[in-house]
This record gives sequence, C-alpha cells and structure tokens, in this order.
Amino acid sequence: MDVQTSLNRIEELFRIMYLGLWVLWAETRWIAGPDIGYQRRLTLMRRRQGAIQDELSRMATLADPRREQLAGDLALLEGDIVRLEKDREAHRAGHLAPLRARFGWLL
Repeated sequence: MDVQTSLNRIEELFRIMYLGLWVLWAETRWIAGPDIGYQRRLTLMRRRQGAIQDELSRMATLADPRREQLAGDLALLEGDIVRLEKDREAHRAGHLAPLRARFGWLL
C-alpha cells in the first residue's frame, strides 16, 4: 500500500513538472510574441553581412576573384534579409489580425 501511494505521488509530481514546462513554454511564446523565430536569424544574418562588408572594404584595392565571390554572397545575403523581414512582417500581421479585428475600435 505504501509503495503504491509513493508511486502515485511521484507520478503526480512528474505530471505537475510536465505541465509546468508547457505553461513556461506557452508564456514565453506569449511574451516574446511572433517575433521569437525571426529575430535570432536576422541578427545572425546581419552579423554575417557586416563581416562580409568589412572583408570587402579591406579588399577594395585588390583584383581578387574572392572579392567578386564575396560581393555576390553579400548581394544574396541582403536579398535573404529583405525576404526574411517581409516574412516576419506578414507573420506578425497574421498573428495580430484577429486582435485588430476584435479590438480595432480601441485604436
């Protein structure tokens, strides 16, 4: 009887911990908002963009094939940043559309 009671208590403890993790995840998503997936990627892409621009500025006087490759990489990266920012705005607008529809009279 005591073994069964302690097993039930342990099971209940694990259930509470599991539920607590779900609540923590949900509150983090609510606080961070829909931007949580985009901001880190944009930060990393902008850092890479800055590094490429620095390297290109150091190679400004050289006729190096690597310079042309870096310029192409920079153009692709800038296009990716623009696309990701557009996706982020669309996602943010989609996430907030029901709230705007419901509480638009407050704005």
